[in-house]
Amino acid sequence: MRGRRVLMESLVSHGVRHIFGNPGTTETPLLDSLLAYPQIDYVMTLHEGVAVGAASFYAQASGRTPVANLHVAPGLGNAIGSLYGALKANSPLVVTAGQQDTRMRLTNPLLSHDLVSMAAPVTKWSVQVERADEIAPILRRAFKVATDQPKGPVFVSLPIDVMEQETSVEAIGPDKLWRSPHPDPNGLEQIALLLLKSENPAIVAGDDVAQIVARRGEVAESGEREVLDVVGQREADRCVDDVVAVVRVLEDDRIRLIHDERVVARPADERVVGGRGTERVLTASGDDHSRGRHGDLHLAARASDLKWFLVGFAEKLA
Repeated sequence: MRGRRVLMESLVSHGVRHIFGNPGTTETPLLDSLLAYPQIDYVMTLHEGVAVGAASFYAQASGRTPVANLHVAPGLGNAIGSLYGALKANSPLVVTAGQQDTRMRLTNPLLSHDLVSMAAPVTKWSVQVERADEIAPILRRAFKVATDQPKGPVFVSLPIDVMEQETSVEAIGPDKLWRSPHPDPNGLEQIALLLLKSENPAIVAGDDVAQIVARRGEVAESGEREVLDVVGQREADRCVDDVVAVVRVLEDDRIRLIHDERVVARPADERVVGGRGTERVLTASGDDHSRGRHGDLHLAARASDLKWFLVGFAEKLA
């Protein structure tokens, strides 16, 4: 079978329903294949930045991993800003761009460039398919890397001649991976003790918690102690005053348990905003890249692992 068929079969096997793109001639192998795959909807955009931005927000809203389809070097260049946003938002998506015929690379064809190097700084993994036999394993790995924590965009360069090559390597579905990443019990115990001893603890929750808890109220006011839940990094970006207000209501023995440290990426002198007493910042994050940058005590934990702990803590305060 041809490489372009392996590409489409790989997308289907990984549950792709939407491709957001602004294509050109190097993307014709993919476009010509769409009629045979009506389960995949190609959403045409007028700018590559919009294509990646739409794919990123679709990934955040749906929990699915979409594909963004760009056109060679200028198209990828136009999308770099949106790729940066997807990386910072931990949006799982696979971004592809058509590349010029590899047999022409020594003549420096128009619109060609080192696409892998262009995308590398703003993606989790950037790679070019060199022959049709690599399409299936590369796409399988691309979807795995995009959806592994911390999630983020992956880039795959697709030379037009490779898409037309014949191969016997068929599409490979996603692998099954069982994880058991439990937070360290000693860390959980220390956090629980500090929270129970505090007078006015507050919990500031980021995107990870928002995606798991899905709504306000699971960690809510309990008795005379307030556990304040500010859900969502995106919401916090729009309502920074809400995050600062959490700090202002704290008095003696102030403690904040923060999941997703991006919420508190503010200057150090803004950690305590007026009031009396001391503040200790406890952070928990599943992101190895950001964990430990702020606060006094750090716990490696994903939001899904912390959900039972936060709800149990609220019940103890009741």
